[in-house]
Amino acid sequence: MLLAVVFGTQIINAALPAARPVGPGPVAAPGTAIPVGNGAYVYPPQGWVAQAAGSAAVRLTKGSVELYVRTDLTGDPATMLDTYVRQVLETAASQLTVTTPAPIPLAPGTPALRSAYVGTFDGISQTMEGQLTALVLQGRPILFDAWAIQGQLSAAANELDRMIATVEVR
Repeated sequence: MLLAVVFGTQIINAALPAARPVGPGPVAAPGTAIPVGNGAYVYPPQGWVAQAAGSAAVRLTKGSVELYVRTDLTGDPATMLDTYVRQVLETAASQLTVTTPAPIPLAPGTPALRSAYVGTFDGISQTMEGQLTALVLQGRPILFDAWAIQGQLSAAANELDRMIATVEVR
């Protein structure tokens, strides 16, 4: 099963074009800002490791959960979600179900939408689940894609929500 998780995340990671491998990187100390690009920073809780970075993206890992953060998409949250699903997820999936985007509460004036997905991806024997969150913070589009083997993503839900709620633009 561990081989499927490792191999499976490599397949999905290959579909994410903006990041380049740099690690595993250092374990992020709680409260330490990790640059994403375009002036955006995330604050991972204890135990998250920076696995890849690019000029407009970062990938963080904790156990079997992966979080990919991008700042290179354009448009409002609905446009970002649609573009990401079509250009990244659908091209790597042999089966994919995505929920209708729903608003999530963040800071006033920060439009944000969230969708969940479940799918089977080429080369992965297990079903994967994910959560997409798109927001525009101070005019900058930011997309979060968190995923894991189905049934394992919920263990990191609070930490993922905290990273999304505390993202900042400098």
